[in-house]
Amino acid sequence: MSRLQIVTVSSAIVLLLLLFFGVRTSPTAQKKVENTRVKAARIATIDEVINQSKVTLSQSELNLIGSLESELDVSSGNDSSKLGTFKKLSSTWYQFKKFGASGFYAEEVAQIDNTDSAWSIAGYSYALCFSNTEDNRVFNYCYEKAVAAFENAASLAPDSTIHKENLAFCYTQNPDVSQVMEGVKIYKGILEQDSTNLKVLLTLGKLSVDFTKDYVKAINRLERAIELAPNNFEVNYYLAKTYQGLNNKEGAKKYFQRASSLTNNSELKKDIKDILNKL
Repeated sequence: MSRLQIVTVSSAIVLLLLLFFGVRTSPTAQKKVENTRVKAARIATIDEVINQSKVTLSQSELNLIGSLESELDVSSGNDSSKLGTFKKLSSTWYQFKKFGASGFYAEEVAQIDNTDSAWSIAGYSYALCFSNTEDNRVFNYCYEKAVAAFENAASLAPDSTIHKENLAFCYTQNPDVSQVMEGVKIYKGILEQDSTNLKVLLTLGKLSVDFTKDYVKAINRLERAIELAPNNFEVNYYLAKTYQGLNNKEGAKKYFQRASSLTNNSELKKDIKDILNKL
């Protein structure tokens, strides 16, 4: 064997020994690394969200964003000095309908102000983001951020119902059934405090019709809702769907006809007419 071959083989053996014995990763540390990789695969980073948002901007819009970003570069290290720029960036991104980027800067504002309204604004922007994206990694990023923001808002204003409703809404938009049920749990808690909350009664009724097909629960909730808002299109429409699910044709016809009379949307009227013709 030549000297070169001996050196090469020796180097390979040393490398194998180093790999096998030299780097010992504990199970806990290895698990953390694996979890980080899994999370990176399923969730976008804020850099990815912002870069993706910039792709469809016009040159003048890019110039405006760039100018505002430059203001941050020249600001002092004090966060309060950046507050105004964070607000302008959040507002500008919102106007461009880039809600993930808007949410990020709204969250920066909330980190400084730490008020329930500031966290609610961040949560609302993030909720619009996950509601309007088809990118699963962006959905996961904005969903987790929205939930965290509304949780912060609710903790700062525990007597406010709106933050809890917004948090529950986020949970019910997740394809994970356990997350949906977490939202249902929050909605039920709100009803325990206010049994006349029309928005929550309607939402729970819709979930019972569309998600669980539990028409018995739906009828109880929607009949209470119709007492509160007899001229509400959605209440009438979903009450009609509930009666349809229970094979109560007369009840279904009654509320489908009433729903049709409560909308000027020609497509909705046509859909309802088609349903009535098949009853």
